[in-house]
Amino acid sequence: MQRYIKKNVPDKIKVIKLNASGLVDLVESGMFMDKKESCKKTIKKILGPTLKNTDTVTLSSTHLPFLLPMLKEIFPGVTFLDPADAVADQVIKLLKGKRTKRRTLKIFASGNIRRFQKRLGKIGIKNKVVSL
Repeated sequence: MQRYIKKNVPDKIKVIKLNASGLVDLVESGMFMDKKESCKKTIKKILGPTLKNTDTVTLSSTHLPFLLPMLKEIFPGVTFLDPADAVADQVIKLLKGKRTKRRTLKIFASGNIRRFQKRLGKIGIKNKVVSL
């Protein structure tokens, strides 16, 4: 990451790398759905000091987009970039013109499958979860 930043980002732009593992836990535990106020406190504690002088943040984790509504509410002056749309667009480009009979979503997990299946159901995903 550091080499990429050094090679591709002009010196006049300051890039801060931030460990957001505590935010990943909010998503994996399902707290972001059931305990929003508690989640907001945690988000403020983890990101508050860093984001007070930040204008743009990239959500460089598959988990963080689940927190996007809260992030926008807590930090209204910050632009949050979600790379998921760009990744989806790239997948579509790669698949265009390819014939495939499979049009299914497969979900794999390494933890408690039943609990994960239940949490997915709360956000409208009914696909079966398979253990890795």
